[in-house]
Amino acid sequence: METKNTLIQENSTVNSQELNQWKNDNHFKSVSPDFNQPIMKSPTENNIEHKFYLIKDKDYNLLGIIHIKEINHNNQSVKLEFDLDIEHSLHHIKEAVTSIIAHLFELNIHRIELETPPLNPNYQKLLADLGFKHEGICREAFYKNGVYEDIHLYGQIQQKASTNLQNYLDYVIPHYPQPEFIHSLLNHLGFFNIEHLNKSKLYFLATFCGLLEKLKTDTKFIGKTLMKLKQLNWTSEQIKEALYSLERQLSAPLTEEEKIVHDLYILEQLSATSILKAISTTGLEDPLIHQIKTSDFQFFTSIGEEMGLERLAYTKKIVDEL
Repeated sequence: METKNTLIQENSTVNSQELNQWKNDNHFKSVSPDFNQPIMKSPTENNIEHKFYLIKDKDYNLLGIIHIKEINHNNQSVKLEFDLDIEHSLHHIKEAVTSIIAHLFELNIHRIELETPPLNPNYQKLLADLGFKHEGICREAFYKNGVYEDIHLYGQIQQKASTNLQNYLDYVIPHYPQPEFIHSLLNHLGFFNIEHLNKSKLYFLATFCGLLEKLKTDTKFIGKTLMKLKQLNWTSEQIKEALYSLERQLSAPLTEEEKIVHDLYILEQLSATSILKAISTTGLEDPLIHQIKTSDFQFFTSIGEEMGLERLAYTKKIVDEL
């Protein structure tokens, strides 16, 4: 893996001599109480339980290590150990660990947790910035240098974007001059098999497909929309990608969700309502009428093409008679 400023290497072992040298050179801070005794060998190379993520800068200097200490397959949770040089590399560390956490969630991990000794405010803030919440204390649970220390529990749970279509529909309807457009489009969504698709992204693209220009020009609207999506558990990265998809889907759709909404949008353009509106507004010289006359439409799904060509033949016949 690679971020803007860091390299992240996934290893099944870690070199103890290199690790000790790095600790001495960088005045490291172990965020985990027993990281001084890491697992040095892995019984299976690709087993997630025995992975080390080595965080390095672009000059290959070691900045930190994250070790997957254990995994609970039944609960889809992992326990991590952190060993980080945040005194010198806080920004790079945040960037890398955020990427690693996102990677773990992409592997269908539901919960990430770690145990730490008492931490100073800077380290507490780091964990909070990374999305961890303080969940409790195990009193005097760790014995070190003749003293019993408390162990603090931190965790974070994968937040999944809402897949409730009504959540998106309720928000967008007041912004459509003609709400029947979006209702008709969503009715046709039922013709597609969406069982294995990203439904949160699909519903966003479908309900916002007629609001792209408003998102581009209305700063108040974009601000409210970003807030709404965060309320629906969208991450910043998901929002960013969805906005790119929204603009891309009408001209060059890439994902299956984009292709479906592209075809649905074209189907609505070929509806009687859209054609009558075009003629009443700009007459037979309207770009939509020209597209219909020249059959200048492209479909990206087999279902969309079948429905679209049938509708296009009907509307073209009507337009040609005008």
